[in-house]
Amino acid sequence: MKKITLLAVVVSALATALVLGAGVAYADPGSFNGATVTKDLGCAAFELEGVLAVTFDETIEVDAVSGNTTLMCHFRADDILSGQPPATVKVEGFLCNTFLGLTTDSLFVMNSQGNGILLCQIKPNG
Repeated sequence: MKKITLLAVVVSALATALVLGAGVAYADPGSFNGATVTKDLGCAAFELEGVLAVTFDETIEVDAVSGNTTLMCHFRADDILSGQPPATVKVEGFLCNTFLGLTTDSLFVMNSQGNGILLCQIKPNG
């Protein structure tokens, strides 16, 4: 099925980011209700309408004690390993891996200039 695309934060990219010392900050319980904030981790977009992009900065994952998690990755033209899309690409509902698990509550948008965002959320109680 040609329309099937896989865009994921790859386990190997996350493992690489952890080995390289991704910044992890444990927020003060009074400021973010005990959430764990992880910045500048590895984030990759694969086989998305021909786009392959990887970034190790401009990324953040917030894991709340409630079980909710949000992963957000920003891509720039120099993060693209394949050709830039000729027009804006938008894909939703793909399989995405976060520190707290897999989700299909996901969105990827990239414009023809190579600026893009990946957003993945887990809301177990929502």
